[in-house]
Amino acid sequence: MALSVRAACNDTSDDHKWIVSDGPVDALWIENMNTVLDDNKMLCLANSERIKLTPSIHMVFEVQDLSVASPATVSRCGMVYIDSNELKWMPYVQTWITGLAKKLPEAVCVYLLALFEQYVEKGLQFVWKRCVQAMGQVDISKVTTLCCLLEALLLGDGRPDLKMVG
Repeated sequence: MALSVRAACNDTSDDHKWIVSDGPVDALWIENMNTVLDDNKMLCLANSERIKLTPSIHMVFEVQDLSVASPATVSRCGMVYIDSNELKWMPYVQTWITGLAKKLPEAVCVYLLALFEQYVEKGLQFVWKRCVQAMGQVDISKVTTLCCLLEALLLGDGRPDLKMVG
């Protein structure tokens, strides 16, 4: 964190700089980030060095969970926590298909959505129950990859002629 903040502060341009952090929000993290999160926007390091963040520096926290975060911490960071198990994957697919609507006939988009509704959840359940995964992956990540692959196949070189679908 200190290296990223220092590098951003040393950049004197007016360009916006973004520092993205991920992981759990624990009590130690909250204590260490207190001065960054308050109006001073000052990072205080263990060696007594103090780094003042410039107005062009922004921080984004992609948190693992908020189990030890107080309401004050959440409001100071402007955090919005959405459990991926609650949201599921369909809103992503609907947004993705909406973006495809400009590039594909409407009938194809409707058909794609129906295929997702009919087969993807069953496929994900099959993977969880019957497959050994070398590396764990959440469902939304699998579905995002599926959407990217389908888009490449439908819109890339050698794509099928979908104008006759209707």
